[in-house]
Amino acid sequence: MKKIYLFIIMILIGFMLTSCGEKTYESLYDDYQSYVDEQTQNYQSYIDFVNQLSNTAVKSVVSIEASFLTYGIQNLGSGAVIDEDDQFYYVLTNSHVVIYNETVANQYVVRNYLNESATATYMFSDENYDLALLKIAKTIEVTCFEIDTSTIMLNDSLIVIGYPNGQNHAITMGYFIEENRVVVDDQTSLVNRVTFNVIVSSVPVKSGSSGSAILNEDLKLVGLIFAGRFQTTTSISTHSYAIPAQKILEFLLSEGYGGLSS
Repeated sequence: MKKIYLFIIMILIGFMLTSCGEKTYESLYDDYQSYVDEQTQNYQSYIDFVNQLSNTAVKSVVSIEASFLTYGIQNLGSGAVIDEDDQFYYVLTNSHVVIYNETVANQYVVRNYLNESATATYMFSDENYDLALLKIAKTIEVTCFEIDTSTIMLNDSLIVIGYPNGQNHAITMGYFIEENRVVVDDQTSLVNRVTFNVIVSSVPVKSGSSGSAILNEDLKLVGLIFAGRFQTTTSISTHSYAIPAQKILEFLLSEGYGGLSS
């Protein structure tokens, strides 16, 4: 964010230098200070938003390690905390993160933004939604997202928070493009079981971002990342794809979940 502000300031100073002829250092500083004063409210709104993002939203996103001892592999992904009761938090993630070759993992470990860990219990999943639900005992500090099913409009701002390949709470931003059916390059991929329209956005994600939360400007959960469009030469996507909030609730209802669906 600091780089953005510096870039704006440099453009402003450059414009002054080219359009106003000779100026003293003092007059340039006065012009700059006037500009800063005029933009103070905008800057403060940016600062408040980033603070809210880093102090609240990241607490509702966790990393997930799924260990499949039979196959000698470990899946890494992310999850969004969507509900709680007196004993447990409930974590939404992708089916392809927690299931391998139609097999439930031997162990699921969830880590929060403080790197506190808890063993998770598998509840249910559905490959046709590419969604799964885990639960963890209330032994680590997390918070719950509010799910927002309202319509997302073209160019609305979106934010993705996740743990791509174990990286701590990576945050990327972009905008909504459309809802459409997508097919990834690998025709055998489990994500191609998803046949409904999904959120297509410009938010870049890294390989390993499955299960990351995608939020609107109110920091409410509008979807869950399950795939992206990647060039063969890079690990960062040009587009990201997310299961919409409406389908998340439909998935929970279809499994008879008695929390959010009640």
